Order: sequence, then structure tokens, then C-alpha cells
Amino acid sequence: MAAFDNKRERGQNWTHEEKLFLFNQIQERIDAIECKNVDHQSLRAKLDAWKEIYEEFCQRYGQIRELQRVREMWRRMKTLARSEYKDWEKAKLKGDGSESRKVPSEISQLVHDLMPQEFIVQPHMLFLNPSEQYPSMIGVQTRVTGGTDGSGSLDPSGGDTLGSSSNPTTPTPVVIKAEEEFL
Repeated sequence: MAAFDNKRERGQNWTHEEKLFLFNQIQERIDAIECKNVDHQSLRAKLDAWKEIYEEFCQRYGQIRELQRVREMWRRMKTLARSEYKDWEKAKLKGDGSESRKVPSEISQLVHDLMPQEFIVQPHMLFLNPSEQYPSMIGVQTRVTGGTDGSGSLDPSGGDTLGSSSNPTTPTPVVIKAEEEFL
């Protein structure tokens, strides 16, 4: 029983209104909250923004939640939004009409509109088994050779063996023969 003594007590569920209020507070301070810099000034601005959000939240709803729980809710809102958008994109690519059942929630749409750069989804990230959607790409990998200036490019077409090129920025396609059991 001692292992369960340190477990925190479950708090009450967040209401839709509380989540919208939190979103609106974050929207006003998004540059500080989502800043990726780790210098002292940026970290201080982020902490100050969270304290302001917490004070506004407590003023509106009373002190029913800790600052840490408010921050966790924002993280969960972003995670849920990414997940819902990934599922929706996956359903749209399937083209079977299921995308209408997987439309992201209102809050997920707000998070997406606030931070669209966080929702760039590559098709290869949508399917665990790429043969479901892209059977022509099975066994094809692309290697880019190039200088450190990033001038290389990707090109998954051409060749059925390791290519060689005198130009160091020319992509070198690599085709891996798929085994029958994997197809």
C-alpha cells in the first residue's frame, strides 16, 4: 500500500469553458509561452506569462487548480489537437468518407489555427504500414549527398542499384528489394 501513498489525488474535470478561457489567455501570450529559446530572458518571460495566466485563471474560477495542472492542460490540448488532426488527415487520404466522422474538436481547431507550424504532417507519418497508401514506395529509400550548406535535394526516383554521381549535391537513390513475406 505504501506505493500508492505518494499518488496525487485526481482533480475535477476541466470544463469546456475553462479550456476556452485558458486558450484565450495563452493566445494573448503565445510568443512567450511557445518560445523555444532557453536563454535567461526567454525563460523568465515564459515563467512570467504562465504566472499571469494562472492569476487570471484563479481570478475567474477561484484557486481550484495548481499552476502545474494549468500548464499540463495546455500540453494535453496541443497533444490532443495533433492527434485529432493526424487522424483526420489519415481519414482524408483513405478517401472512404470517414473524414467527416474524424473532424477535430473546436478546441483542437483553435490550437491548430494558433500554431499551424506545429501541425505539418508528412504522408509517411500517417500510416504505420506505408503499403496501404503508397505501394509504389515500398523498398525505396533516398539518400542525399551534399555539402554542409544543405544544397542537396531529395529524389526518390530512378535507378535500381546504388547510384554514383560526380556532383556531390546529386541525390543517390537506394532501392531495397522487398522480400515476398513483407508485401
